[in-house]
Parts: sequence; C-alpha cells; structure tokens
Amino acid sequence: MEHEFKVDSPIVIDRILSRNLEKCSEQLRNEILPDTTPVPFFGDFENATIVSVGINPSRYEFPAVKRRLCHLSDLALPEDYYRNGLTGMTEGQATKISKSLVQYFESSNNGEPTYLKKWFDLAETAINGAGATYFKNNLKSNILKIACHVDIFPWSTERYGELNKKVKQEFHKENLKFFVSYLENNLITELIILGSTVKSIIEKTFKDNEIKAIFVAEEFPGPNSTFELGRMLLGDKSLKYFLLSKGPSAHLSQPEKQNIHQAFSDWVKKSRSSL
Repeated sequence: MEHEFKVDSPIVIDRILSRNLEKCSEQLRNEILPDTTPVPFFGDFENATIVSVGINPSRYEFPAVKRRLCHLSDLALPEDYYRNGLTGMTEGQATKISKSLVQYFESSNNGEPTYLKKWFDLAETAINGAGATYFKNNLKSNILKIACHVDIFPWSTERYGELNKKVKQEFHKENLKFFVSYLENNLITELIILGSTVKSIIEKTFKDNEIKAIFVAEEFPGPNSTFELGRMLLGDKSLKYFLLSKGPSAHLSQPEKQNIHQAFSDWVKKSRSSL
C-alpha cells in the first residue's frame, strides 16, 4: 500500500503521536530527553527525492532558546509526555510539530538561521555532489533537487553511544516500520548514508525484518574516508546509495571533516556523471 507523506497525512501524524511507545520498555522511554518531540524528518520531506541518513537527532536540536523545532512545552504539554503520557496530544498539535519539521532549514531567529549549522553544513556539502540541497533558496541551475534528512530513530537522547546495546536495538526497531515506509516512497531515488555506523545499524536492524535491506556495493575508494557506491535493495525497490564512512559526527576536527565531505561531494558528482 502506498503512503502519502504530507505534513498532515495519517502515517506522519501517527508517527508523531507515537502511541506505540506504550509497548516499549520503560528504560527506552526514560532515555527520551524531556521537552523534546520526535524528528522523523528534517526539511521538505514532502518533495525530497534524495535523502541523507543518520542515527538520531542530536540533543542540541532542542535548545532552551533560539528554538529550531517544536518542543512539548510550546504545546503546553508535559515535558515528560513521551515518557509517561501519550494520551493528551491532539492531531492538530501533531500537525504543528510536522510543519516545524518541513520548515527546519528555512526557520530563523531575528534573521539568523536556526538549523544546527555545525552538522548540517557538512551534510549539505555531501549532498551537493548529488545535485541536491536542503535549502529551497539554493535551488538553481546546477542544484535542482530537494533533499531531506532522516534518522534511523527519531528520538533525541543524552548520548547515543552510551546507551546499552539492548536499548539501542529497541530504539532502532521502534521506528522501523515508518522508516521503511518512507524509503519505499516513490519520490525517493537516492540515499546519502552519513557514516559507516549508520549502514551497519540498517543492516543489523533489517536482518530479521519482513522487508530485507541488502547492500550491494560497487566501488570502494579512499584514502582518508571510505566512499562507497551501491544499491540498497529494499523489498521490491532498488535505491542507489552513496556512503561516506566518516560523516558529520566523526571524531575529527571541523576542517578535517570539511575536507572529507568536500572530497566525497566531488566524488559523488563524478560517479553520478559516469553512470
């Protein structure tokens, strides 16, 4: 069955309402940061054809000031709503959250953009190689495609790396149905996978799922970071993917990451033109 991914479509609203959390462990629910909302997308997911993929939203996406996204407190909901509530949010409130996701890269505070620049400027460099941009104002003759960003799971946690293995696995599976549905969307043609850990999680999470995710790699260049071109087979759909092994979250200096992301972007552009 095809799903329409719009700000107010049922599959998106149900994802934000997240009543399935009632079936999850208390430990998982307690790891969700207070006063945060799920982030199934960053940017114009309604029209994106290229999608970058990460692990989960940074805790820095929900600052106390210069808001980027809709907080629970903005909706007069308890800050621990997703930990203990799940019965008070209306579809109208969920739609407000969804609209904030679409406008993520266009939002500003006193004229200053509010998106998480340190991370997404690097990701923007990476996706530019595929002729895509997160920013609608950047659409021009050589960048013709809208991209959005999705994470394997949509919840902000204190420190993902410090979660125990069982909770990590539960987080990945909690969003699996939604994640698969979006990638199966007919609009999506290419993935930019930002980090080897991201690819590894996808492979492990899909291992026992009804719909398998199989990566068929075609090329492995280097040297500072592995670049990989291939196809991700997702049920009946084949998605072209480009992997950058050291994404924006890599433990490197910002200049080092900028150089790697630019090299990756140049490589993607060259690879796409030769296909």
